[in-house]
Amino acid sequence: MRAAAPYVDVEPRERARHSFAQMFFDEQFAPQRDAIVQRAMDLPAHVARTLMPDFAAWDVLHMEPVLARLDVPALAIACTWMNPQRERVALAEGASTPWLQALEQLAPRTRIVRYTGAGHFPMLERPLDVNRDIETFLRSVATAG
Repeated sequence: MRAAAPYVDVEPRERARHSFAQMFFDEQFAPQRDAIVQRAMDLPAHVARTLMPDFAAWDVLHMEPVLARLDVPALAIACTWMNPQRERVALAEGASTPWLQALEQLAPRTRIVRYTGAGHFPMLERPLDVNRDIETFLRSVATAG
């Protein structure tokens, strides 16, 4: 099981700014990034703490048992990952991450699609690719069942 880096001491507005600002790598999406960051920063602190828990801590406490119960076909689209310094970085070609390794090991019916050069929101940055991959996945599930 992976260790969680503490995030609870970070003020919610700063946490929102830091978390969401690093989710886009292509400057053409700066307006969307800025709007998402601002919306997150505008949340009242008590709401932000409820809606944006420490996801690393959740992964450590709950991810493995939850994934182990996943017994249906699933699609995972991976573009980024959090490095040990808690920085979001682009997924390199053919790269694996602890999260992807957990999916492969614990939820073997998951189809993993990797996008390089995309940020955390591929549905905004690469909508045609996302729609194509969802459609392909759904067709494969329909024909297999």
